[in-house]
Amino acid sequence: MDYADLKAHKNDENVWVALLARIYDGKIPPLRIGDWRNAYVGDHPTLNAIDLEKKVMVRRIKKNQEVDTVDIIPLNKSLIKFIKKREIQGSLFADMSTTQIDNLLKKTYPGKVATPHYFRSFYTVHTLSQLTDVDEIKRQLRIMDHTLKINASYYNKCEMPAYMKLLAGK
Repeated sequence: MDYADLKAHKNDENVWVALLARIYDGKIPPLRIGDWRNAYVGDHPTLNAIDLEKKVMVRRIKKNQEVDTVDIIPLNKSLIKFIKKREIQGSLFADMSTTQIDNLLKKTYPGKVATPHYFRSFYTVHTLSQLTDVDEIKRQLRIMDHTLKINASYYNKCEMPAYMKLLAGK
């Protein structure tokens, strides 16, 4: 599966398929599905708040959360425009489990590997590994909630650029 497959469903009638196609389209570093499942359109004191005016997600909940921290994640214009146009309000995937999301993607893309985890891997291997600016790599990894070492050992087991091996301490 690649970004062309996702693009084919950016305007799908099923709002959740179209939303996932935009979230994982490679235009922003892909977050874990849990970051999106805990996302709320509008201000929220405890969930990850999507601010449509500032075009950011204020991430309060993530896998490797440190106490009393938040991340400001820039969102692309296409995603913001889509949320506004479809009038999505409240929690993004409130009634959907990760398994239901995976099954929805499998049904949409039969015969292909299509899961949020796959899209994180695909982005890391095909997009992030092509970057040459160390600061940009570190910025994107922070958004993805990965360290260089985890990224290098988990996603880039082969053909990792030498500078990434060096940065990751390999």
